[in-house]
Amino acid sequence: MILMEYYSYCSKIDVPSTDLFRWHASEGALERLNLPWQPFNLINKKGGLRDGKVEISMHVTPLVQIRWLIEHLDAEYVEGKRFVDVQVKGPFSYWKQIHIIIPNGNSSSFLEDSIEYRLPVGKLGRIVAHKIINNKLEEMFQYRHRIVKQDNHIHNTINKNKNENNGPLTVAITGSTGFIGSSLVPFLTTGGHRTIGLVRQTSKINTNAIGRFVKWEPNESSLNPFELLLAGTPIPSEKTQFP
Repeated sequence: MILMEYYSYCSKIDVPSTDLFRWHASEGALERLNLPWQPFNLINKKGGLRDGKVEISMHVTPLVQIRWLIEHLDAEYVEGKRFVDVQVKGPFSYWKQIHIIIPNGNSSSFLEDSIEYRLPVGKLGRIVAHKIINNKLEEMFQYRHRIVKQDNHIHNTINKNKNENNGPLTVAITGSTGFIGSSLVPFLTTGGHRTIGLVRQTSKINTNAIGRFVKWEPNESSLNPFELLLAGTPIPSEKTQFP
């Protein structure tokens, strides 16, 4: 019998539990948690935290790529408190991740990620791989919880200080699929804002990409967004008009 392995990571997040759950349910939350040193490529995404499915591919070594299909379990979903995903196809014999959000008074909460997994190896391989995988999980969740903390802190601070008449922003972004833009877009959407990616070729945009995209040639086009935030190509002011 192959034994089950367990891992858990918990952090205090200084936002109410309702806001923390809303962040995880927002468009772009998954992409915001993508690891910069081992990024995944989103192949397909359908549905939400209650009963959705996500398929990704990623390189575990420069020459080895894996595909991973994960689905959320409707039966274990608790609105505002808990969502669960399990592996349908992937590198493990079994994988289940439980995300729990625990209120801590009115202004903070705890985020706990617990994982149950089983390795497709024998006893000796399990002894070696167990430590390696748990070290990688520790590194991953340290990063992800840090992102959750800092993003929610920024969004919460902005929401407290903005005028009650100020609604979500619509932000046009050049370089939205580049290194900076691919992090900036999900940061904005998880804060409740809308993004418009300005691209030269819309045909090359991933169908699962976040936000809207419009074709834009900086040397020829005019544009009238509500806000413009640069993350790449500079705009030649003499040829681009902003009424």
